[in-house]
Amino acid sequence: MLIECPACHARSKLPESKEGAKVRCGSCSRVFVARDVHRRGGSGGGPGPAVWIVIAVVALGGIVLFARGRAKDDGDPVVAGAETSEPEPEPELLEGWEAAPVQAAVRIHERALLGDAAALAPHLDTDALWARARAEARDAGEPEPGPERFGLLPGAARAEWIERWGGELLAGDTGAILAAWEPFDGDLKLRGGGDRAVVLLELKPRAGGVELRRFEWTMNRVGSSWKAAAWYALPTADELAEKEKVERGYDKVELSDGSVVLEREPEPLGHLEDTPPEQREHIDELLATMFDPESGRAGTAAMIELQEIGKPVVPLLLTHLYENPIETDEQQIQAHQAVNLLREITGQHFGFEPMIAEGSAFGTTLERRTSSIKQWFAWWYRKGEKFEEREEEPDAFEELLRAEGE
Repeated sequence: MLIECPACHARSKLPESKEGAKVRCGSCSRVFVARDVHRRGGSGGGPGPAVWIVIAVVALGGIVLFARGRAKDDGDPVVAGAETSEPEPEPELLEGWEAAPVQAAVRIHERALLGDAAALAPHLDTDALWARARAEARDAGEPEPGPERFGLLPGAARAEWIERWGGELLAGDTGAILAAWEPFDGDLKLRGGGDRAVVLLELKPRAGGVELRRFEWTMNRVGSSWKAAAWYALPTADELAEKEKVERGYDKVELSDGSVVLEREPEPLGHLEDTPPEQREHIDELLATMFDPESGRAGTAAMIELQEIGKPVVPLLLTHLYENPIETDEQQIQAHQAVNLLREITGQHFGFEPMIAEGSAFGTTLERRTSSIKQWFAWWYRKGEKFEEREEEPDAFEELLRAEGE
């Protein structure tokens, strides 16, 4: 179809499928909606004023050429209607897969397959990347790497930086994505003025498959070309789920009996940051005494004192449960002591009964015992910082005596 710029009246041809798309005039840069001039005419039925003007200009041009031809005695004949000017630049599509910034980003993916950082140089907005490098140096409190303008760098330094930026694209996770995934669809996610665009590409595996992912490019117009100023691989759905799991620190798990619990993978925990050094040493001594099978009454006294200390003891007890298996009678007793002390301090209970034989009662399976430790860690991760020791329940007899005394 034939389209016409409403500002400068330059005409260009576009596929019929692009009717209604936004385009930029190649002559005056005016943005307008592409419409076929043959279907855009008025209702009068006859030629419009613009047509008559064109006819008049053509007729006048013919008269002038004819007069010049008659006036010449020698030389080459003048051919009426010959091309005497450059063709009008093609309009630039501003939306959809065929938009210029989108296709410029696609070409970077294609060039990346060569594995040559230098081959990516024509596709990089070096001025924007240089400004980023200088800003990063300032933020890090380091000297800026060179003059304000990239073009003022010596030729060897410019080549080195261009090689570095190309290497960023080809290395690590970004390089792996460019090599293994190919764009098949995309559009402008954001357009910030006439010379900046954010492109969102849809990618599919080059080796085949149904999994999809997305890649985002910031493209700047440099002269008549679009070049990359920044890039970012958007995480997949699985990566987002894993990130969410890591950030919240726990996950919902359904056990074989149908119950749903919150679990977190155990890890060694140290003393709380606000626990004084002297108290840390004392806690370690008390725990060693409590877990010593030969300690007797001293072990019982140590357990009572640890209960009074409260919260600072919890991470050490959790670590003991995690690091010490229950393979001997002694280990079984130690696990029982740790679980009971945790319950007394926190008021929590996750179904772990170390002294009950496995399988002899509900909740004593290996799955339940393993899960209970993970549940303790999930609770500590979620509520440990805000946890306060539970208040002792008042003794009913003492309350009665106090009431009678009043």
